[in-house]
Amino acid sequence: MKKILLFHFVVLLLQFNYAIGQEITENSINPGVISLTKPQNYSIDSFNIHIIKINPVQIIINEISISYEKFIQHNRSRQLSLGFVYPTNIGSSGEFKHDLNSMCEFVLSDHSRCPFINTGISAKAEFRKYTGSFFHTPQIMYKFLFYNKKNVMFRDSEGDSHDLFHLKSEYANVIGLGYFIGFQNLRNKLNIDFYTGIGLRSRFGKRIIYSEHTWNSPNFLSAPVHEGFSKIYLAFNLGLKIGFHIKEKRP
Repeated sequence: MKKILLFHFVVLLLQFNYAIGQEITENSINPGVISLTKPQNYSIDSFNIHIIKINPVQIIINEISISYEKFIQHNRSRQLSLGFVYPTNIGSSGEFKHDLNSMCEFVLSDHSRCPFINTGISAKAEFRKYTGSFFHTPQIMYKFLFYNKKNVMFRDSEGDSHDLFHLKSEYANVIGLGYFIGFQNLRNKLNIDFYTGIGLRSRFGKRIIYSEHTWNSPNFLSAPVHEGFSKIYLAFNLGLKIGFHIKEKRP
């Protein structure tokens, strides 16, 4: 039961991004404009607005992500997010991360999609249109992930390991298109950005299997095996970012 509950928590962490923020307010005088600091009677067109945001909970699953958003009109903005994925030594990271990783491997039958093993980078671009504090936007994303010569448990399509281990490397590209809706507000220089959306992702790459063995057997492979892989899947995302904004008067 403990591991089942843990898995559900893992899925939430992998698919949903959560952070804390402040209450949402709108400019009652001009409802088509995002409220800056305290509600006042001025237009966002008079200012250059720059917003820096982070997603602190992603650190739990070994990804650091920073977003930059700039308004180009009073109701339109562009946002770019860059991320860095870093690995963790599961053997020395404690029981929580060890169980988290094991549950991912068992359920997904693909350790490369679990946290803690990969190194990589990610980039996302959004083109937002606002109505008051609410927005909708398409999103384009790319992620490159890899790990080099890791000894991992083999899983077949049904999640069985057959007591086999692979020493292998893997390189993966993930490309995605999605559409998001959400709301955002700026208050006392603290920014809250809540969003949800769905997208289609394509994961493709190659892996090299150097050896196949049990705990006490020699290598069953006479030579390294090179194989390609590809997969298309739906991805649902729900998230919340926090940050701050910089506003400067236009000349």
